Amino acid sequence: MFSRLRFLILLLFGLGLGFARQAQASHAQGGSLTYTSLGGNSYRVRVDFFRDCSGIAAPTSFTLNCTTACGAAGTTVVLNQVGAPFIGTPYNSTIQPTAVCPLTGSAPASAPANFAAFRYEGTVTLTPNQWILAAEESARPSVTNLSNSGTLRLEATLDNRGRVNNSVAYSNLPTFFVPYNQPNLLQIGAFDADGDSLSYALDRPLGGCNTYETYATYPTTSCQTGLDPLCSRRFINCTSPASNYSQSLPISVANDTVYENGSTTRPACPASGNLVTATIQPRFYFSALQGSFSFTPNRYLLTSSAYGDNKYVVVVKVTEWRRENGAYVAIGTTRRDMLWIVYDGGTAAIQPRLSPTVTVQNGSQTSSQALTAPIAVQAGEPISVTFSATTTGATPLAFTLEQNTVPGAVIQPGATPGTGRLTFTPPLSLPNGTYRVSVTVTDDAAPLRNIITVPVAFRVYRTALATYNAAASAQVSAYPTPFTEQVQFQLPTAGVQQLTVCDNLGRVVAHLTSQVDGKVQWAPGANVPAGLYSARSADGKLSIRLLRSAQ
Repeated sequence: MFSRLRFLILLLFGLGLGFARQAQASHAQGGSLTYTSLGGNSYRVRVDFFRDCSGIAAPTSFTLNCTTACGAAGTTVVLNQVGAPFIGTPYNSTIQPTAVCPLTGSAPASAPANFAAFRYEGTVTLTPNQWILAAEESARPSVTNLSNSGTLRLEATLDNRGRVNNSVAYSNLPTFFVPYNQPNLLQIGAFDADGDSLSYALDRPLGGCNTYETYATYPTTSCQTGLDPLCSRRFINCTSPASNYSQSLPISVANDTVYENGSTTRPACPASGNLVTATIQPRFYFSALQGSFSFTPNRYLLTSSAYGDNKYVVVVKVTEWRRENGAYVAIGTTRRDMLWIVYDGGTAAIQPRLSPTVTVQNGSQTSSQALTAPIAVQAGEPISVTFSATTTGATPLAFTLEQNTVPGAVIQPGATPGTGRLTFTPPLSLPNGTYRVSVTVTDDAAPLRNIITVPVAFRVYRTALATYNAAASAQVSAYPTPFTEQVQFQLPTAGVQQLTVCDNLGRVVAHLTSQVDGKVQWAPGANVPAGLYSARSADGKLSIRLLRSAQ
């Protein structure tokens, strides 16, 4: 085991010492561009920008460009800095944030890597149209998964033709320190004040309008070939992941070997001379329904931060869908440009483990349910959710909401160690819809805290509970979403039932019949284009959103 001093020295070297090469070249770690309606087609636009503390100073302002198409003339507005920067706190309580990220100037060369969050705002009036809102900073740092360091472009879209819309807001910070060879659980924390339905998709980093950065080569995965040691004449043939990083695999991760029978368990020895095939399945999972990540990094190099060997750019695009005239319409998008920094924390890097069940207290009623299941709550009425987490580390666990954007949500320590109690009182003005509160669980390990973030879904309604069909509206969801070839979902009641699938213009594209247990599957042909569809029950009381991605 490393001594604490030696470990800290190695960590400072591997995560970035603020070498002159990096300080001269880059500082733009990530961020997002969001907007809030002020009425009358006016909007307050906000840029959240995250700066590398060892790099050059953050800009004093951003230029907002609003256009209807790439290269088209548009409106330009200056966004000025608002308030003091927020300094990241990935390190334990013995390290003061200002010591590793001073409010003015760059961090000293001996300081470990860190970030500071800056906020910029301005107002703009836009005539009804389909708009692209963007702000750029030409100082993205060197990273592993991109072949060059280009411009950081923060972008959002808005369709304000005959409607009022607010973009999503984000609760979590987009710079994450993730431990090497440990399972990580992260969530981007998007909240939509209008109650619009949200879908999440991994996307490529933007360097300009409709111009994407180029991904670098993914590390070669070694595959076993030749004679199987357990079978005298069996050959193993493995396939590797794609040769380059991509939006669907943006970080180097550990792998599972999946054999031809679909199992990770080695199959029985076949007949003499048979060829057994296996695939390499990366341990990287992204939920398009919740906007959450589960992955295990497997690559760490003890090099200067200037080379970007342990840094990865990850981008999530959030699309807002609103039901208008019986069909779902995409009315706006935002992008979350994140930077993940891999570190080797040794035996101290042990991520907290969250219990898969939670305790829900609604008035005088107490129940237990799965953490992943939506929780029904009436607007204006408080509801409490108690979490339980464990760790093998020596420091206590803390439950927080970080930079929470969900109104009415607060969290406090639970009655016993290792528990947290989230109380959510939806404002009466909050529209019906599903809202996710992002809960962060951390310890106080030295020098870097271990952290996981998990989404808690609430289904907010305004009607009395006696007239609200929680099973139909809160617990029916399609999987996978988006899908490419086949999608399935489980109806809240058993029995053979008829459903109609319509596109976003209300046109019927398919008729479905459920199985006896209420399970439904849909495998549309190649003639059905990518887009948003809805499956409706014959009585019209149930509608399930189905999002198909391109082949």
